[in-house]
Amino acid sequence: MKIRKFEIQNSKSLEYTNNSNHDDECHDLRHLKQFNNSTIQQLNNSILPMSIKTPNSYIINTYRTLFFLLWIPAMSSAQTFTEWRDPLVNQINREPMKAAFNAFPGNDALDDNGQNPDILSLNGLWNFHFVRNQNERPTDFYKQEFDDSTWNQLKVPGNCELNGFGEPIYVNMQYTWDAQMKPNPPVVPDKENFVGSYRRKIQLPAGWDQKDVFIQFGAVNSCFYLWVNGKFVGYSEDSKLPASFNITPFLQKGENLIAFQVFRWCDGSYLECQDFWRLSGVSRDVLLIARGKKRLDDFSLNAGLDQDYMNGLFSLDLLFKNGDSLTAEAEITRENFIWQAQTFIRNDHAHFETLVEHVAQWSAEIPNLYLLTIRLKDSSGNLVETISHPFGFRSVEIKNGQLLVNGKAILIKGVNRHEVDPDGGYVISRKRMIEDIKVLKMNNFNAVRTSHYPNANEFHALCDQYGLYVVGEANVEAHGYENVATIADWEQAHHERIIRMVERDKNKTSIIIWSMGNESGDGKTFENAYLRIKKMDTTRPVQYERPGEKYYSDIYVPFYVGYEELENYGKDPSKTKPLIQCEYAHAMGNSMGGFKEYWDLYRKYDRLQGGFIWDFADQALRDYRDGKMIYAYGGDFGKDLVSSNNFNCNGLVSPDRRPNPHMDEVAFVQQSIHTELTDPQKGAITLFNEYFFKDLSNYELVWNLSEEGQIIQTGTLTRIRALAREKTSLMLPYNLPESKKELTLELFYRTKNAIGLVPAGHIEARQQFVIQPHSFIKFKLKAGAIMDDQKQELVVKSGDKTITFNKYTGFIRSISEAEEEYLENGFEITPNFWRAPTDNDFGAGLQTKLRDWAQPELKLAGFEYQSGQDFVRVFTTHEMEKIKARLEITYLINGNGEISIHSKMIPLTAELSAVPMLMRFGMQMVLSQKFKEVSYYGRGPMENYIDRNHSAFIGLYHQKVVELFYPYIRPQETGNKTDLRWFSLLHQGGKKGLRISAAYPFSGSALHYLPEDLDDGLTKDQRHPAELTERPFTVVQIDLKQLGLGSINSWGAIARPEYRLPFGPYEFEFVIKFEER
Repeated sequence: MKIRKFEIQNSKSLEYTNNSNHDDECHDLRHLKQFNNSTIQQLNNSILPMSIKTPNSYIINTYRTLFFLLWIPAMSSAQTFTEWRDPLVNQINREPMKAAFNAFPGNDALDDNGQNPDILSLNGLWNFHFVRNQNERPTDFYKQEFDDSTWNQLKVPGNCELNGFGEPIYVNMQYTWDAQMKPNPPVVPDKENFVGSYRRKIQLPAGWDQKDVFIQFGAVNSCFYLWVNGKFVGYSEDSKLPASFNITPFLQKGENLIAFQVFRWCDGSYLECQDFWRLSGVSRDVLLIARGKKRLDDFSLNAGLDQDYMNGLFSLDLLFKNGDSLTAEAEITRENFIWQAQTFIRNDHAHFETLVEHVAQWSAEIPNLYLLTIRLKDSSGNLVETISHPFGFRSVEIKNGQLLVNGKAILIKGVNRHEVDPDGGYVISRKRMIEDIKVLKMNNFNAVRTSHYPNANEFHALCDQYGLYVVGEANVEAHGYENVATIADWEQAHHERIIRMVERDKNKTSIIIWSMGNESGDGKTFENAYLRIKKMDTTRPVQYERPGEKYYSDIYVPFYVGYEELENYGKDPSKTKPLIQCEYAHAMGNSMGGFKEYWDLYRKYDRLQGGFIWDFADQALRDYRDGKMIYAYGGDFGKDLVSSNNFNCNGLVSPDRRPNPHMDEVAFVQQSIHTELTDPQKGAITLFNEYFFKDLSNYELVWNLSEEGQIIQTGTLTRIRALAREKTSLMLPYNLPESKKELTLELFYRTKNAIGLVPAGHIEARQQFVIQPHSFIKFKLKAGAIMDDQKQELVVKSGDKTITFNKYTGFIRSISEAEEEYLENGFEITPNFWRAPTDNDFGAGLQTKLRDWAQPELKLAGFEYQSGQDFVRVFTTHEMEKIKARLEITYLINGNGEISIHSKMIPLTAELSAVPMLMRFGMQMVLSQKFKEVSYYGRGPMENYIDRNHSAFIGLYHQKVVELFYPYIRPQETGNKTDLRWFSLLHQGGKKGLRISAAYPFSGSALHYLPEDLDDGLTKDQRHPAELTERPFTVVQIDLKQLGLGSINSWGAIARPEYRLPFGPYEFEFVIKFEER
């Protein structure tokens, strides 16, 4: 039996020695010169070297004690620190990074509260002091006699800026200090470099006096210094990985003082220029952890598959502290006992390996987990400690230009996810993590990129449990000064962050790819980092966007690639790497148009394997203004602060995880059950199971046959037999009626039983087919319309219905029935070519380029009217000199009071391309406030647009007008419906109103806002939906077509050509008729 390794082979081992490149033990040896020979001799006598060697020759020689003792005299007295601005000193006395695990004393013994008795949470209130400028920070606060009685208190974890200390700032790709100084690594300003000082007194739990005690800071931004009982302990940078310190020598009986000081900026901030809120403070748990003198120190497991992907290949390396007199036992269980072995520990090391036959593979679809239990026993067989670690058997490789998981070329249906919460900022609760995963699973996602830093360990464990593929990304983004990667003194800082991530997360099954960072330049720094990872881990590919197709990114991971470039790569036989976009489909505001076209390509070409949407959640923060809750974005906490406005609001979900309208389209396009209607008359369908590992036995198919949106037949198929990647044929037992109306077939695939976080009855896939198309009714002439020619108006009456034209503008200014006015006073039915710009519109500059269409300056050039036997005809001509076009509108009114409006735009220039495209081609009608409901037959119920409507089924819908407005973080175009057969505006509880129809599908919307209410103008302003005031009327848009939304990016790209409205001739006819139900 052959054991497969990751296909791109490198050296199998790497030896680390004590030099400046070691990730946690690399200290600037320059500092040695400030100590005299006597001091150095004393330190030399205290050196406690530790050497650990694994079977893979992974040697770590540490001299933590040397540098820890070396710094005590200088640090605890003068407090003249330079580390926070020295790229060669990124830690002092920080414990080497190890795999994340919890050890229980004895046999998983829990305390009375069900907690591990060897872990003490230090979360909660700390005494806190804040200064805006680092040179104003207290320098003696860590002393035991220091009086902090006048200090504030701050909850840990918690970001300073969200608790009244400093202001949250959002910038995209610049440093927050750019307004003060240009990037000049490693220099950061003193001014506005917030410093928070923390103090807390604690009592150690009973029984800890015989153990080593560590303090672990889950995440601190950006750097911090630590003291215990007035003595300096250590220093750490890297705001997204835990920092642990052995504080045993500093503890005393009774009360102990812990003090630390956090800097907003340090040299490490040059590598933390991510596109998110820039916050400081403690953002993950702070824990005290007691460990026995004899203990497991680290472990590394590999749970792969054999060459046939049938059997599991398990190996385990254990590293111990003082373990040579003990026995190590390893056990694997999954519902039942599977394997167990034990061995004597020699040289603080133990190794196990075994083969598990017919293993249950782990995948995002079926996250089968086994439980590894490690027990440490003394010579009498007594348990010293126990470690439990869930894991899965799976393989990852690149073969024939494709990424394979368990031998299958999977599709990545991924999303980028920042750790952000509207209330907690960087502080994310376990509840929120589970909620995020549930939202992703229920919307057909299978992958997450931890953009752009390692996430909390708990999140990875939940991905293991519930099934998500993870790209583990290092906390490296120097977007504001990418040249830092080419500076020799900075290579160490890059490597520490990358290697420490690999060390912590090496045992996480869900992590299938390592990412070396994001937008941080290129060169030897990353090439060398790639090689170091490969010598540590041959089981996972490594990626990074900046190298492109160079060898030191195993996957080609571009971002925001357009359709043509994507297809060209897929067609090119010379390409040897899979293409997986690390970011694509920028989901900012009202967006995600053209998403289906991306997936048409991913499903067409083997080497195109999906990507990660940018991004998961709108990163806005909850705030209150004038008693109203708003989601605040960049600039909302001070207009004088640097800001990238709402560019951090690119979410598929709102800050509170309410799915934004475009999430529905994403879920539909990414679904893994696809159906073809092969014979509509007989009800024959063929379905394809796109899943790679699971069959469809847990799904049932509910089908509806609908006539004009009303279900006339329905049924359920409870047994679906389709293995992974298999097609199967089914018959639906419906009988087509003899009908001239539109007939549609709706299919819903729903879960029979709950699967993880996905409940029973969840509709995971759906599809609609038009069996018989809609018969559109044309306007009919009928006698009875009477014309009254007045001086300023033309009045047309049909029974109790009256339509009044303004002779000076040529537009309808009044529609009434039985003397009840329907149009809002002061408004007319007017042509409209404009929409409130979306974020993508702003990114492409359309608010400026197309601005002429907002006010096209229509001038009435002709107003003609005539009365026929069965109609009244009004013909108007409007010149649009600024647009170089003429608009002709023909109105026909019949004896029922029905109004046909036909508008025709005629270009007056042969150079069509010289005139900007349109936002829309249609009419605007403003109705009185009594029109508060809509009923329509078309695509719904969610808003939809010409390039984002595949998930919106044709149906009969009834909604309130207030429900059609969606509160995007920044107000913009919203509420549209496409493929309308008719659209009714109703009052009197839905009994009366106006119905709009056409001879072909059209678009429409109804809101309590005018377009200008949602329009920021030429530049974005600090506006929020809660601050808008609803108009006391209803604004109706009736369009032939509206410009698509686009999604390639939000900084220049526009909708695909087929979804645009290039300048040229257009015609649109629709009918308004009075309706009574």
